[in-house]
Amino acid sequence: MNVLVHDGDAAGFWALIGLALEEGSCPDSVARTDRQDLFGGRAVPSARSALLASRARVRLELADHRAPDELELARRRGRPVDLACLRLALALDRDGPDAFDRHADPDRRAVRAAADAVRREFHRLEGLLRFKPVSGRAWLATCEPDNELVDLLAAHLAPRFGSDSAGPVPFGVLDLGRCALAGRGPDSRIFTEACRDVEAAASRLAARPAGAPSAPPAAERAPLPLPARSSPRGDGGASGRMDPEARNHEDRDPDEELWRAYFEAASNPVRANPELQRRFVPERYRRHLTEFQAARAPRDEMHPRGEVR
Repeated sequence: MNVLVHDGDAAGFWALIGLALEEGSCPDSVARTDRQDLFGGRAVPSARSALLASRARVRLELADHRAPDELELARRRGRPVDLACLRLALALDRDGPDAFDRHADPDRRAVRAAADAVRREFHRLEGLLRFKPVSGRAWLATCEPDNELVDLLAAHLAPRFGSDSAGPVPFGVLDLGRCALAGRGPDSRIFTEACRDVEAAASRLAARPAGAPSAPPAAERAPLPLPARSSPRGDGGASGRMDPEARNHEDRDPDEELWRAYFEAASNPVRANPELQRRFVPERYRRHLTEFQAARAPRDEMHPRGEVR
């Protein structure tokens, strides 16, 4: 049985395609090194992997300019579409753009469906990432996406953070499921690397290169306690919706408290629509969203008239 094995990253994936294009044939199966079966497999020669990967990109770019981006997005979906990507790459090399326009072809459908799923989650996470301050100037967001996205998100978000008096602001996006961190470090470089947890990510974003000047005091951000709000009704808050003890807790970040206050003020329990909310904000993302970590019951646990279940 002809089984090709790769390590699952972009370089290994494109080297795999390059080997298939060079040999002009597709393997019976594709496996990743973290999930090899009992029969093993044939790996791409490490000495030639970079050359094979670059050749594969060039050949597919010449066949159809849309192909490299589509296959790269499909790769991020995971192992199930690796073989479909190989077969589509061989068809593109043989038939050119015609292979990309065969929408009834099973391989083309599988690759398009995988790429579309990655696009949808990327656009969704653009609005669902919640950054928190760590280690002074640095900011960190955690997520658990279905697809491999943290490097794309970091590259997209880099212009939004800009610079301050100490230079470009460090930030990171941590994929807790894959233990991968991507972002901009204190040395102003965009990076992607393995990272085990939030503490390690905070240390990576706080580390300064040897000889680099420290940030001025104004750039070091120290969260301050949010003052308690008074209410003429004596219910502990202007709206009476938040727990006074949680609101007055000195360890809370004022930015988080401000966002919670906005979320509570902007929500209208009478018009609650749990099904629509689940469609736009699925349950798997909510553990990382500040507005769903409030002390009281979340909005999707309420009846249409606002009574808590």
